[in-house]
Amino acid sequence: MSASLARESWDTGWPREIDYAQRGATDTVVVHHSAGPRDQSIEEIRSFHVDTRGWLDIGYHFVIRLGLLYTARPLYVIGAHCRHRNARSVGVCVLGDYSSSAPEPQDRRALLQLLAHLLELWPGAEILGHVEAQSDLTACPGRLLEGVREELPTTPGWRGYGVRPLLT
Repeated sequence: MSASLARESWDTGWPREIDYAQRGATDTVVVHHSAGPRDQSIEEIRSFHVDTRGWLDIGYHFVIRLGLLYTARPLYVIGAHCRHRNARSVGVCVLGDYSSSAPEPQDRRALLQLLAHLLELWPGAEILGHVEAQSDLTACPGRLLEGVREELPTTPGWRGYGVRPLLT
Protein backbone atom coordinates (compact mmCIF):
# COMPACT_ATOMS: atom_id res chain seq x y z
CA MET A 1 0.00 0.00 0.00
CA SER A 2 1.14 3.59 -0.54
CA ALA A 3 2.76 5.37 2.37
CA SER A 4 0.12 6.46 4.81
CA LEU A 5 0.11 8.99 7.60
CA ALA A 6 -1.90 8.41 10.74
CA ARG A 7 -3.84 11.37 12.07
CA GLU A 8 -1.42 11.72 14.98
CA SER A 9 1.49 12.31 12.58
CA TRP A 10 0.02 15.34 10.80
CA ASP A 11 -2.47 16.87 13.24
CA THR A 12 -0.63 18.37 16.22
CA GLY A 13 -3.90 18.87 18.09
CA TRP A 14 -5.01 15.24 17.76
CA PRO A 15 -6.70 13.58 19.53
CA ARG A 16 -9.47 16.06 20.05
CA GLU A 17 -12.63 15.48 21.98
CA ILE A 18 -15.07 15.29 19.07
CA ASP A 19 -18.47 13.73 19.56
CA TYR A 20 -18.68 11.77 16.32
CA ALA A 21 -21.72 9.66 15.47
CA GLN A 22 -20.72 6.09 14.67
CA ARG A 23 -21.50 4.53 11.30
CA GLY A 24 -23.44 1.28 11.63
CA ALA A 25 -22.95 -0.17 8.15
CA THR A 26 -20.93 0.59 5.05
CA ASP A 27 -22.23 -0.04 1.56
CA THR A 28 -20.63 2.77 -0.45
CA VAL A 29 -17.26 4.41 -1.02
CA VAL A 30 -17.59 7.94 -2.41
CA VAL A 31 -14.62 9.40 -4.30
CA HIS A 32 -14.05 13.16 -4.39
CA HIS A 33 -11.52 15.68 -5.64
CA SER A 34 -10.80 18.88 -3.75
CA ALA A 35 -11.05 21.07 -6.90
CA GLY A 36 -8.03 22.95 -5.53
CA PRO A 37 -4.26 22.62 -5.79
CA ARG A 38 -2.67 19.18 -5.40
CA ASP A 39 -0.28 20.52 -2.78
CA GLN A 40 -2.98 22.09 -0.61
CA SER A 41 -2.30 21.16 3.01
CA ILE A 42 -4.48 18.83 5.02
CA GLU A 43 -4.70 21.57 7.63
CA GLU A 44 -6.25 23.87 4.99
CA ILE A 45 -8.86 21.23 4.17
CA ARG A 46 -9.62 20.81 7.87
CA SER A 47 -9.87 24.59 8.38
CA PHE A 48 -12.26 24.93 5.43
CA HIS A 49 -14.49 22.14 6.69
CA VAL A 50 -14.48 23.26 10.34
CA ASP A 51 -14.19 27.06 10.16
CA THR A 52 -16.06 27.78 6.91
CA ARG A 53 -18.59 24.95 6.70
CA GLY A 54 -19.07 24.57 10.45
CA TRP A 55 -18.49 20.80 10.52
CA LEU A 56 -16.97 18.92 13.45
CA ASP A 57 -13.88 17.88 11.51
CA ILE A 58 -12.62 17.01 8.04
CA GLY A 59 -15.56 15.47 6.24
CA TYR A 60 -13.57 12.73 4.48
CA HIS A 61 -12.21 9.56 6.03
CA PHE A 62 -9.12 9.62 3.81
CA VAL A 63 -7.27 12.29 1.87
CA ILE A 64 -4.67 11.58 -0.82
CA ARG A 65 -2.08 14.35 -1.20
CA LEU A 66 0.94 14.07 -3.48
CA GLY A 67 0.75 10.27 -3.44
CA LEU A 68 0.50 9.99 0.34
CA LEU A 69 -2.57 8.63 2.08
CA TYR A 70 -3.69 10.65 5.10
CA THR A 71 -6.20 9.31 7.58
CA ALA A 72 -8.69 12.03 8.45
CA ARG A 73 -12.04 11.25 10.05
CA PRO A 74 -11.95 7.92 11.93
CA LEU A 75 -13.13 5.06 9.73
CA TYR A 76 -15.86 3.88 12.11
CA VAL A 77 -17.72 7.22 12.25
CA ILE A 78 -20.20 8.98 9.97
CA GLY A 79 -18.53 11.28 7.45
CA ALA A 80 -19.53 14.70 6.16
CA HIS A 81 -18.81 14.43 2.47
CA CYS A 82 -21.95 13.35 0.58
CA ARG A 83 -25.39 14.40 1.73
CA HIS A 84 -27.86 11.52 2.07
CA ARG A 85 -24.99 8.98 1.88
CA ASN A 86 -22.82 9.93 4.87
CA ALA A 87 -24.35 7.44 7.31
CA ARG A 88 -23.44 4.42 5.15
CA SER A 89 -20.34 5.50 3.25
CA VAL A 90 -16.60 6.10 3.44
CA GLY A 91 -15.35 9.34 1.88
CA VAL A 92 -12.06 9.55 -0.03
CA CYS A 93 -10.69 12.80 -1.44
CA VAL A 94 -7.79 13.16 -3.87
CA LEU A 95 -6.39 16.68 -3.64
CA GLY A 96 -6.41 18.46 -6.99
CA ASP A 97 -8.82 19.48 -9.71
CA TYR A 98 -9.46 16.66 -12.16
CA SER A 99 -11.98 18.39 -14.36
CA SER A 100 -9.20 19.49 -16.72
CA SER A 101 -6.03 17.63 -15.69
CA ALA A 102 -5.36 13.98 -14.96
CA PRO A 103 -4.19 12.80 -11.55
CA GLU A 104 -0.48 12.09 -11.16
CA PRO A 105 0.57 8.40 -11.24
CA GLN A 106 1.34 8.33 -7.50
CA ASP A 107 -2.14 9.69 -6.70
CA ARG A 108 -3.77 7.12 -9.00
CA ARG A 109 -1.78 4.33 -7.38
CA ALA A 110 -2.66 5.48 -3.84
CA LEU A 111 -6.36 5.72 -4.76
CA LEU A 112 -6.42 2.27 -6.36
CA GLN A 113 -4.65 0.70 -3.40
CA LEU A 114 -7.00 2.36 -0.95
CA LEU A 115 -10.10 1.33 -2.93
CA ALA A 116 -8.83 -2.26 -3.07
CA HIS A 117 -8.29 -2.22 0.70
CA LEU A 118 -11.76 -0.78 1.36
CA LEU A 119 -13.32 -3.43 -0.89
CA GLU A 120 -11.57 -6.07 1.18
CA LEU A 121 -13.17 -4.60 4.31
CA TRP A 122 -16.61 -4.24 2.65
CA PRO A 123 -16.68 -6.67 -0.31
CA GLY A 124 -20.14 -5.67 -1.48
CA ALA A 125 -19.51 -1.92 -1.33
CA GLU A 126 -20.35 0.22 -4.34
CA ILE A 127 -17.74 2.73 -5.50
CA LEU A 128 -19.30 6.01 -6.62
CA GLY A 129 -17.99 9.35 -7.70
CA HIS A 130 -19.54 12.23 -5.79
CA VAL A 131 -21.36 13.23 -8.99
CA GLU A 132 -23.06 9.82 -9.11
CA ALA A 133 -24.24 10.11 -5.53
CA GLN A 134 -25.37 13.76 -5.88
CA SER A 135 -25.55 14.57 -9.57
CA ASP A 136 -27.54 17.75 -9.08
CA LEU A 137 -24.90 19.40 -6.92
CA THR A 138 -21.45 18.69 -8.30
CA ALA A 139 -19.16 17.56 -11.10
CA CYS A 140 -16.82 16.01 -8.51
CA PRO A 141 -14.53 14.03 -8.74
CA GLY A 142 -13.80 15.48 -12.15
CA ARG A 143 -14.05 13.62 -15.42
CA LEU A 144 -10.33 12.80 -15.50
CA LEU A 145 -10.35 11.08 -12.12
CA GLU A 146 -13.34 8.91 -13.05
CA GLY A 147 -11.19 6.74 -15.34
CA VAL A 148 -9.09 5.59 -12.40
CA ARG A 149 -12.01 3.48 -11.21
CA GLU A 150 -11.82 1.40 -14.36
CA GLU A 151 -8.31 0.33 -13.42
CA LEU A 152 -9.62 -1.90 -10.64
CA PRO A 153 -9.35 -5.38 -12.17
CA THR A 154 -12.63 -6.89 -13.40
CA THR A 155 -14.57 -3.78 -12.43
CA PRO A 156 -16.84 -2.38 -15.15
CA GLY A 157 -16.69 1.38 -14.72
CA TRP A 158 -17.24 2.74 -11.23
CA ARG A 159 -19.11 -0.24 -9.87
CA GLY A 160 -16.94 -2.38 -7.59
CA TYR A 161 -19.16 -5.16 -6.40
CA GLY A 162 -17.22 -7.87 -4.62
CA VAL A 163 -13.85 -7.08 -6.26
CA ARG A 164 -10.78 -8.02 -4.27
CA PRO A 165 -7.85 -6.95 -6.45
CA LEU A 166 -4.27 -7.56 -5.43
CA LEU A 167 -2.28 -4.42 -6.13
CA THR A 168 1.44 -4.05 -5.61
